[in-house]
Amino acid sequence: NFVVHFGDKTSAGKTTALSFAASVWGRPARGNGLVGSWDQTANRYAMDASMYCNIPLILDETRVARDYDTVEQFIYTFWEGVERGRAASGSAAEVKGRWRSTLISSGEGPITRMQEGAVDRHGGLAARVVEVRGRPMGRECEENREAADGLLRRINGNYGHLGPRLVQTLLAYRRNWPELLSAYDTIKSEINQRPEIRRSAIAGRIGASAAVLELAGRILHDTMDLPLPTVDPVAFMLDGALGLNAEDRSIRVMYRMREWLFSHEAHFWGRHDTSG
Repeated sequence: NFVVHFGDKTSAGKTTALSFAASVWGRPARGNGLVGSWDQTANRYAMDASMYCNIPLILDETRVARDYDTVEQFIYTFWEGVERGRAASGSAAEVKGRWRSTLISSGEGPITRMQEGAVDRHGGLAARVVEVRGRPMGRECEENREAADGLLRRINGNYGHLGPRLVQTLLAYRRNWPELLSAYDTIKSEINQRPEIRRSAIAGRIGASAAVLELAGRILHDTMDLPLPTVDPVAFMLDGALGLNAEDRSIRVMYRMREWLFSHEAHFWGRHDTSG
C-alpha cells in the first residue's frame, strides 16, 4: 500500500487528475461515484478502504478534513492495510477488514504540513506518502483549461472499463507473472539509479511506488495498444516528489534543501553517534 498526494494551489488540475484515476474503475464523481472526500471520520475512511479492497481509495481536498490527527492516523492505517476494532481487555484487537491498494489524495499543499506546526511530527509520513507538486494538466492557460474540460466530459461518459480489462489481462497471462515480478525489480532499480533520485533521500520510499505505476502503464500500453503519454508520468511524479514541478522558486529551493539535509544527517553534530 502507498499514498500519492497531489498538493498544489486551487485550479491546478488536481481534482481532474483524481477524476481521471477514478474513471479507470467506476464513475468519476463525488457523492455517487468513486471520488470521495476527506470530510469524514477515521472509521469511515477505513470502512471505505476495506469495502473497495483492491480498488484505489480516492479522497479529494485535505482542507475539508475535520482535523490533522485524523488524516495522519489514517495514512498509517492505510499503509498497514488492516482495519482493526477496539481491543477487549487482555486480547488483541479484532481485524475488521484488509486491503492492498493505493490512496490517491489532493489538497492545497503537502499532506505532511496541513496545519501550522504539524510537520510530520512522528517522522513517518514522508516514508509513506509520495508528495507530488505541480500541475497535472500542465501550465495554467486557456488551451490546457479546454483540454481539462474536454477530458472531464469524455470520462464522465465513458468510465469503469480499463481497470477490469487490466485485471482480465493479468489473469489471462498468469503464467507470465514471474516475468512481471522480474520486470518490476528491474524498473525499481532503474528508477533508484536516476541521478536526481540517487542524490535525494527519497529513493528507498519512492522507487517501489513509482515502479508499480510504471509497470502497470507498460502492461496497458503493450497489451491494449493504448497511445503513449506525451509526458512521462513517472518522471512527473518523481519531479513532483522532489519539488521540481513547483512554480514558486522558493518552494523548489526548500525541497532541495530538505533533501540535502535528509541525505546528510550523519554530518550534523550528534547524529553520527549511534552508540545509544
